[in-house]
Amino acid sequence: MRAQGGAAHRGRPCRRDPGPARLGFADVRNHLNTPRLRDRMGGADLFVWHGYTALWLDGAWRKATPAFNAELCARFGVEPIAFDGTGDALMHAYDGAGARYMSYEHDRGTFHDLPLDDVLTTFREHYGEEMFAAHEPGEDAFTR
Repeated sequence: MRAQGGAAHRGRPCRRDPGPARLGFADVRNHLNTPRLRDRMGGADLFVWHGYTALWLDGAWRKATPAFNAELCARFGVEPIAFDGTGDALMHAYDGAGARYMSYEHDRGTFHDLPLDDVLTTFREHYGEEMFAAHEPGEDAFTR
């Protein structure tokens, strides 16, 4: 649930102050999923409840995903996502070589708090119990 944690963490200061911010979630298809992560996800390439932060800026809601740092972006051949506050900053549809990278399949909407019960229920439906099994500390399923 790394994406949810990132979106929740980055939106927390805005939700604590009067400035409007919400947690947003969408189902995202990762076309460059690693074999290890796909196996962990029960063979799926659909990331359900992928988190982003929705911020109210200059009279409009803006979406910003906290997904990957510069090192992971370089590994997958995509530019880091830039957020300037004037438009949405979501996952890139294509990588640097023009191959399909991410696609937003379904927007689940925005929430003031993490709908944890809904997230866990959907994770179990889509990925099975393996997603919740114990794994080695530091195990990296995202890049292998």
